[in-house]
Amino acid sequence: RIVDAIDAESNRPTVESSRRCPPVCAVSGAVLVLGVLTWLTLIALLHPDMFRRVDRSLEAARLDRNAADQARDDQVARAQLEAYMKAKQPYLEPDISLASLAHGMAMTPRELSGLINRAFSVHFFDFVNRYRVEYAKDMLLAAPRKTVLEVAFASGFNSKSSFNAAFRRHAVMSPTEFRAARSTSKLAG
Repeated sequence: RIVDAIDAESNRPTVESSRRCPPVCAVSGAVLVLGVLTWLTLIALLHPDMFRRVDRSLEAARLDRNAADQARDDQVARAQLEAYMKAKQPYLEPDISLASLAHGMAMTPRELSGLINRAFSVHFFDFVNRYRVEYAKDMLLAAPRKTVLEVAFASGFNSKSSFNAAFRRHAVMSPTEFRAARSTSKLAG
């Protein structure tokens, strides 16, 4: 329906559209939307397995994508961690901590701990002690005049007992047995 009226700002005739939805139409649209939502809720309550299948497939796809990204990120981070351990030798510090190593790697302690657990399948101190034992093996052979205790302290251990325990765990023999076995094989060879 057209109404002859003058707009105060533009001084032009205005047209009132008869296409506007009357209040009954708006209410019936809202009732329709509410009905559809109620029907979906009722279906979800009566048949929850229908929606769980969708959730499971979406979650599986997300986990697959995240696992692939995580594995690629772990490979890069593992290589960086190994390079850092060889170059900086932080394992020689007797008071090394997860936080101090994480700081050196520009990671959070939680990220570093997760990386060590996933990439090396060991805990932080087993990871550090592996490097310490390898360093001690080299020192036991290179410096035969040094005592086992001197080698232990130079390798970053705080006590002879922790050194012996870690050495046995990683080298399957005591430091003294290792030195004797290697010096015997040098004499025989």
